[in-house]
Amino acid sequence: MKNILQPLSVLDDIYGLKQAMQDNNIILVYHDEFTDEHYQDLLELTEQKIDAAIAKKKIRKRIFHIMVEAVQNISRHAAAAPSNISGTSIFVLGKKSDGFFVITGNLIENENVAKVKDKIEKVNGMGKDRLRELYKTTMEQEGHNAAGGANLGLIDIARKAGGKMEYNFHQLDEGHSFFTLKINITVAEG
Repeated sequence: MKNILQPLSVLDDIYGLKQAMQDNNIILVYHDEFTDEHYQDLLELTEQKIDAAIAKKKIRKRIFHIMVEAVQNISRHAAAAPSNISGTSIFVLGKKSDGFFVITGNLIENENVAKVKDKIEKVNGMGKDRLRELYKTTMEQEGHNAAGGANLGLIDIARKAGGKMEYNFHQLDEGHSFFTLKINITVAEG
C-alpha cells in the first residue's frame, strides 16, 4: 500500500487532487464523520458555496434541500464502523453542463445492500407523477421510523433532482460495504 504522507509525494498528491477537482468541476468536498456538530458546519459551508455559485434563489433552495436529504441519509443510516474499517463518510458537490451533482459515500451493512439498491432502482424508474404518488402513500402509511425519518429520503431526492441517481457498493469485508450515491440535479435553462 502506498503511503501518501511521504515528504515530497504528498505535495504531488495534493496537486493531483486539486487538478482532479478542477477537471471535474468539484465545488466542495467534505470528508469526515457526520456528527451533529459537523453536520451543521457542512450545511453552512455548502449554503455559502451554493449562494456564490447559483444566481436563482429557487434553484439554490432546491439544491440545498437535496443536499440536506443526502446528508441526513448518511447520519441516519450509515453503519457503525468496526475497528478494522475507517467509518469516515464523504460529501461532494459539483457542477456539470446541465446542472449540479451531489455525491455521498458511507458505510452500509451488507445485509442492507439489496434493499437500498432496489429502492434506488424503483425511484429511478418512476416519473414525476408516480414519485409524487409514492411520496404521499409512503407518508400516509409509514409515518416516522426509528431512524427519525419517514423512509422518504430517496423518494424526495428523486422528486427534486430531476435526474437519475447512480450508485455503487464496494464490499469491504463480509459485513460491510462502502455505498456511494451520485444525485444528478438537472437545472433547466432560462
